[in-house]
Amino acid sequence: MSLTSVGFRSLALTAVLVVAVQPATAQTTIANYTKGQVTFTQGGKTATWTLWQGSADRMVAGEQTVTQVSAIYTPNGKFTGPEPNLRTTVSRMGDYVEVVVLAVQKGPGGNGTLRIRGASCTATLARVDSTRAVGSGTCTGTFEGGGTVTKFSFTAKP
Repeated sequence: MSLTSVGFRSLALTAVLVVAVQPATAQTTIANYTKGQVTFTQGGKTATWTLWQGSADRMVAGEQTVTQVSAIYTPNGKFTGPEPNLRTTVSRMGDYVEVVVLAVQKGPGGNGTLRIRGASCTATLARVDSTRAVGSGTCTGTFEGGGTVTKFSFTAKP
């Protein structure tokens, strides 16, 4: 499974929202990431997993710029099937940062997927460039399917 089929679905959704306002004039990949980690707390249990793959992209529509980081983390940094994984996509437009995707399969607190209804997250993207992505967030409410991720922080590097 590739990041294209996972994180870029949300990238496309974000692009559609931007395009609805005005046509996109440019979309570029800032970086592809293969090293990094995420530390997260789910169901009161904390875990640190290794980056399998990720990317940062930028879309421009008129004067609006959307920067988005998508990544998949696993306990051992490998992904060959339905093993434990955490998928995240965080977008920034100006000062507004949104957790678009946050889903865990077989995490320390079971399975859990952020949905618009039932849970909310706040996040920061402290740095996104060709050398690294750094971000964090906190969530409240109930995740669909099980354990809520109450906090997370991630790094990613090429």
